[in-house]
Amino acid sequence: MKRKLSVQIRNEWRSNLWLAAEFLIVSVVMWYVLVTVFSTLWVRTGSPGYDISNVWLVGYDVMNSEGRDYDESRGDDESLRQDMAAMLRRVREAPGVKALALSYSAIPYNYNFNGSNYSMIRKDGSEEVFNGFFARKMISPSYITVMSIPGANGETPEELTEFIKDGRGVLVSENTFEMQDVVEYNTPSRIAEDWLFLDNDSSTLPLKTIVNQQRNDYEPCYFRTFMQASINEDFPQNPLALYEITVKVDPSKEKEFAEWINEKIGNYLSVGNVYVNDLIPLEAIRTLNQQDIMSSVNNRVAIVVFLMVSIFLGLLGAFWFRTQNRTGEIAIRKVNGATSGQVFRRLMGEGLLILAAVTPIAWICDWGLIKLDLVVFLFTDSAPLWQYITCAAITLALVVLAVTVGIWFPARKAMKIDPASALAHE
Repeated sequence: MKRKLSVQIRNEWRSNLWLAAEFLIVSVVMWYVLVTVFSTLWVRTGSPGYDISNVWLVGYDVMNSEGRDYDESRGDDESLRQDMAAMLRRVREAPGVKALALSYSAIPYNYNFNGSNYSMIRKDGSEEVFNGFFARKMISPSYITVMSIPGANGETPEELTEFIKDGRGVLVSENTFEMQDVVEYNTPSRIAEDWLFLDNDSSTLPLKTIVNQQRNDYEPCYFRTFMQASINEDFPQNPLALYEITVKVDPSKEKEFAEWINEKIGNYLSVGNVYVNDLIPLEAIRTLNQQDIMSSVNNRVAIVVFLMVSIFLGLLGAFWFRTQNRTGEIAIRKVNGATSGQVFRRLMGEGLLILAAVTPIAWICDWGLIKLDLVVFLFTDSAPLWQYITCAAITLALVVLAVTVGIWFPARKAMKIDPASALAHE
């Protein structure tokens, strides 16, 4: 027992070299399969930037001149606006309505993309201008309240709704400067403090930052987001645009709300040539539009779990077999006065010392895979450094667990065997 562990490892270098190679391969492979899904699963655990709970999408249409019930006297633009406004007032009469908003190409889980370039100018008089491409969300003010979109600096949805009313301010996502070299402006508060929105006519408007807006629950936020209250939710400018009508409903009144709307479709909710024709919860749209994504994620996770379990059990079995074959060695050490604790610490120390020597090499291999862009993700091209490090830590913990279990149980059993009996079978 007095012989140094390092000396023993050096003397048994041939078998330990194979063990080191196994550690290296297992560590790299486990890290690789884990990191390919970690980013997606991490995105899923967070907030997409909004909350669609108790939000319903009210579908409507405008009858054309070929319709059987078309009212020619209400076919001009002004009449359509009046009828649309009247129809919205009637929708607001439904039980449990807390807020109603209009939008265009803005609701989540809708993969239509509307983007544009926008400019921002520094407040300090330097006339420094930032130009960027944004995902444009055309909304009415109450859209922020309906979708429960919080500010990046702690503003409530109600405060942001008031801020953008009547076109008084605009909202940009907190990742506005994420791809820029100006690191200090990656802090959301600095965007609102130091910049103004620069309109095409050179006028300016104040800014506030909102949390990043994902287009679904699994994909990270790819684009900057720009929101301005360009739609009048009380007297819409263009009913023919077929706006998205979203309604936030009191949770206790959802059933009554749905029953009331469905009962009024075709009669009370038809005004002139404008009529409600559909009602669907946004949660149903989320489920429908994410089916393919969820299938891809579930398949990838199942494959990763299978591989991780297989690798873990393989490593555990290798150490279990290795320890069982050392029953004679354990017996000799017991005969020479070694305690069970001393024997176990030597066996465990041998495996962990080799692992400690190999782990830095495995990390270098991991980093090489990252730099060579060989890591294949589901919905992104890369991941932040902390996720790579986290996956490396999880991998190391799993390997240590496999080594510990693979040594503990067979060693414990071997140490209960009478030394004389164990040596007789050698």
